[in-house]
Amino acid sequence: MIALRNIAWTLFYRNRVILSVTLGFIFVFGVLLAAVGYRHLPELVIAWGVLGLGLAILVLIAVLMYQDADVGASGSQFPSHMFSLPLRTPQMVLIPMALGSLTLLTSGLFLTTATKVGGMNVAIWWPPCLAVAVLAVLQTIFWYPIGIPYAKFVLTLVLLPGICIACGSMLTNGTSEATIAGSLIAVTALCYAITCIGVGQARRGDIIIWNPDRPRTATPAKKQAPPFRSAQAAQRWYEWRQHGIILPALVLFVFIAFCIPMIWNDTFTPIGLALDQSRSTFMMVPTYIEVYLPVAIGLILIVAVLVGYGVRRSDMNRGDRTFHLFFGVRPLTDSDLVAQKLWSALKSTLWAWGLFLACGAHLLTMPARTFQMSSQFIDNTPHTIFELLLLGLSGETIRFICAGLFLLAGLTYRNYIVGFWAEMSDRLWVRHGCPVALGLIATNLYVFALTHPQSVDSLSNIPNICAIVWTLVIVKLVLSGLLASRHFDNGLLTSRTIWRSLATYAVIGAVFTWVALFFTAPWRNAFVEQKRASPEMATALVVGLTLLWIPITRVLLAISMLNRNRHRAK
Repeated sequence: MIALRNIAWTLFYRNRVILSVTLGFIFVFGVLLAAVGYRHLPELVIAWGVLGLGLAILVLIAVLMYQDADVGASGSQFPSHMFSLPLRTPQMVLIPMALGSLTLLTSGLFLTTATKVGGMNVAIWWPPCLAVAVLAVLQTIFWYPIGIPYAKFVLTLVLLPGICIACGSMLTNGTSEATIAGSLIAVTALCYAITCIGVGQARRGDIIIWNPDRPRTATPAKKQAPPFRSAQAAQRWYEWRQHGIILPALVLFVFIAFCIPMIWNDTFTPIGLALDQSRSTFMMVPTYIEVYLPVAIGLILIVAVLVGYGVRRSDMNRGDRTFHLFFGVRPLTDSDLVAQKLWSALKSTLWAWGLFLACGAHLLTMPARTFQMSSQFIDNTPHTIFELLLLGLSGETIRFICAGLFLLAGLTYRNYIVGFWAEMSDRLWVRHGCPVALGLIATNLYVFALTHPQSVDSLSNIPNICAIVWTLVIVKLVLSGLLASRHFDNGLLTSRTIWRSLATYAVIGAVFTWVALFFTAPWRNAFVEQKRASPEMATALVVGLTLLWIPITRVLLAISMLNRNRHRAK
């Protein structure tokens, strides 16, 4: 019993607050659905409730898989302090897995039953079984000693969508609910067995090491690498090896995952590239590319945010100060350390998009067709995308493509670096809570726009929006000036660094303003034609949004956070 108390403490007691809040929210929302009915609830309440349920399920899964899990680790992430407990391995593994499955199954059945009582025709069994299977798969991935760094992350991205796609396919084909639930239970049972084997190997130290056998022959000594020319160069190398490689590797994985389903594409969709204006001839590309390539690009931008915020762990209670003590003894100032992270992020961004473009050259060899808009005629003569691109290539098209690539790279870099201030703070809840809060705010604004279109129309007056945007720009610049002045007084920034940063910010602002004006020209002209704004007002709005979008305050805030964390200022 004493040994089982250790499992109960690790799994439930130390997470009692977040478990109480999460399970309480599920209970309250379920009772509300059953008592009032989903048809009588306001749309905003339903939207927030569904969003909260999604977060609650994610929190439950994170807690029930022992949230001290590092996605980059190669060994088992099962708590190693439990290996010495006087318990058999099946007891040590199956008890927490069974408790986790029971918690999710009970919560899921309560929600589906409450939703059905509230008047919505939903399945009762397979959604809770899907949540249980997802938990079991994640427990297997993170508790099994795979032996390859970041293999857990890759397997998570492959297996979880695979399970969801398989369930969707069975639903589309009319498979019965009992068959779907039985299949998910079988997956869960298989994960139980694999996890027992994996934790047993980790407990005995039988960890797989992926090193091929090499002949024992004398080899020449490796040439010693030259020393770094400066501490800044050494720090740049460290940042690149430690964090910079992650984004290009994830971009490569996203592209490979994007290309695999393209094998089954057999339809074509026209795009806006005109090949012959006189005959209204347009290029048709595979429908899969037209639909999912923007999704893949958007996913890269989201991945940049996650990497920038340092979301590498799912723990919320460890008390880890998110600070590598190695930084504390580096012969560099706080601003120099932040600058090297900025340089590493720039290199990582350029490598990521360079890799995406190099791999994307394969898409130019995909089949394409032509479509005449005037006669609604599709020419099935086989072409490649590259051949038709050459026909429709013009100076305007080249400028559009170059500006688009520059904008995507800028968006990725911006998303990468805005989270540095949270990563360098001294609290994990800041690092995890900031992106979650931003997502909640964006979702709330989107739901408000859908549910209150009249209010949005009344607020969509261009002069009012322009005034709000420029007020925020002024506030941002004032805060940045105050932070820079404070850093200068504290010796964190030199006058040379400040002037150089101002010049860089001005150049970046000018370039991105030109790109923004180039892309928004049709919308600005439409505003002027509809007499919603003058040309000057429309241009001022775009310039203000661009200046508001370029980060400077959070970069300066990263220096403050690092200084506070580095010297443990209270």
